Amino acid sequence: MNTLFLRLEALLQCYVTTDKYNGRSPLIYTQRYPSKSAIIGLLSGAIGVRRHQSVETLSRLNTLLMGVRIDREGVLIEDFQIANPPLITAEGGVSKSQDGAMLTGKNDVREYIADASFLVALQGSEEIIELCVQALDNPVFPLYYGRKFCTPLMPPFVGTGNYSSLDEALPCPWAAGWGPNIRRAIVERSSPTPRTFVSSDVLVNCHPFVHGSRLVESITVPVEPINVSLGCMANPSFWGRIRRETAHTKKMKEARRKKDNWLCVVCKMRAKESHHVTYVRYGEEDIDDLRSLCDPCHNAVTGMEYDLNMVLNRIDPLDSYWKNKILAHRPKFS
Repeated sequence: MNTLFLRLEALLQCYVTTDKYNGRSPLIYTQRYPSKSAIIGLLSGAIGVRRHQSVETLSRLNTLLMGVRIDREGVLIEDFQIANPPLITAEGGVSKSQDGAMLTGKNDVREYIADASFLVALQGSEEIIELCVQALDNPVFPLYYGRKFCTPLMPPFVGTGNYSSLDEALPCPWAAGWGPNIRRAIVERSSPTPRTFVSSDVLVNCHPFVHGSRLVESITVPVEPINVSLGCMANPSFWGRIRRETAHTKKMKEARRKKDNWLCVVCKMRAKESHHVTYVRYGEEDIDDLRSLCDPCHNAVTGMEYDLNMVLNRIDPLDSYWKNKILAHRPKFS
């Protein structure tokens, strides 16, 4: 696997970059899509890196190429905030400085993106991708999108894959949501082209904060609009097709169990189910789209898939990463 996918959904998100910060105005702008500094910061927090120890880890994470698909742009809202407001004393007065001056807070108006949904693809070496997957599965510090109160509505990690480029990875239907079949995406490039532009959102150091630049390009990608944000009830027509098995599907399920000697590929108990690892070719699937599972393992897999809001591309029990998780969840369904 060389590509990691994140689904970013939250009530509010905020991605302030050096390109968007206006020091002459009380209004602090947000970028309309996730910045690389925010995503690398999120991964660093999941790994457990502290600010004064961040340089080496950031240099490794910054080797990842990043692409963002904008599935739901959201709306911009403004919020008035007072940073470091004066404290009220026990007597009911306002606290003052040592020279007797009244302490006043700093007034800011900050922009946020409300009700947005983004798919982030990170591409790089298998070693770094595996490190990120393990960290996101068990993060050391709480995850947030730009600011600490911008907490995720769902776990950001949705899967991994092998793709030759970000252009190939971003059209994948991870929680694509309702909307147009063509989506806008911002893709990082390793070399300049006539359409690239500079984005100063690379987090180089956290102590003190130092940012660098990268080359990005705005492209469009085709997407199959399947909504899984609300689970299996989100798209009844899709799930209706799933429930109405065709003769071909039944034949392939039987063939798969026969190929696996009627044994579960996870625990080697008697297999009663044939699990779809992808529904992309449903109704015309081949034997490699299926895996034989016993009832407890199948229930464990299905439960994890619902928790992760998966629809078209599902858990592959032959993947060692998922196999260990299935075995850990299996006792709940035995």
